[in-house]
Amino acid sequence: MEPLDSSYKIVVAGLKPLVADMVDTAVDGQADMDVVARLGSLRELADVAQLAKADAVIVGLRRRGLPDACHQVLLANPHARVLGVAQGDGRAYLYLLRPDEVELGEVTPEEMVEAIRAQEPRPTFT
Repeated sequence: MEPLDSSYKIVVAGLKPLVADMVDTAVDGQADMDVVARLGSLRELADVAQLAKADAVIVGLRRRGLPDACHQVLLANPHARVLGVAQGDGRAYLYLLRPDEVELGEVTPEEMVEAIRAQEPRPTFT
């Protein structure tokens, strides 16, 4: 069945079978989400995510940090989300790239410092 255009398109890559099953169970219960591709490794992730116009990718992490393939996904679609699941302990990490433009107008040095401090911290799941 083809996913609806309004649904979140998700690509899953490089997950252990148990974690992949958990993802399937979680997504299957959501009317607005569809797993559009499943990959055994991250090798083709960037190409597949771009072709699928993925809103999110869920990947297995072998070590902490964002794999190169995920950087490519974010650069191709800056509004995509990358959810990395550590293969060892099952912790999840959300990676976002937010190239949003917010006009600040003319600012004083104090207002510039305030604008820097006002940046949203990136969410972390521990």
